[in-house]
Amino acid sequence: MNKLWKVTAHEFRRTAANRAFVVLTILGPFLITAMSVVPTLISTSSRQRVIAIAAIGAPEPVFREVQPALEALKIRLLAWRQGEMEADSQVLEGSFMAI
Repeated sequence: MNKLWKVTAHEFRRTAANRAFVVLTILGPFLITAMSVVPTLISTSSRQRVIAIAAIGAPEPVFREVQPALEALKIRLLAWRQGEMEADSQVLEGSFMAI
């Protein structure tokens, strides 16, 4: 029985004394919680607002095909006919999310 205890203690120390094991044992539950909670928070916050994106120089047929699919995702696609500098300033002001 004494030998069994020594072997068990040796194997436990070899496994549990490893830094990665200790760190993951402590951080593991937090990482699992974050992986399940963060996507939920992101999805609920994005449902409440409509995201506006400007399409610079998009051909009209492509714009008409893509727009209904994006509206279903609550993304408003804007046909931007002005210059890129004006679009950049609108993004910085917060009028729309991307170009």
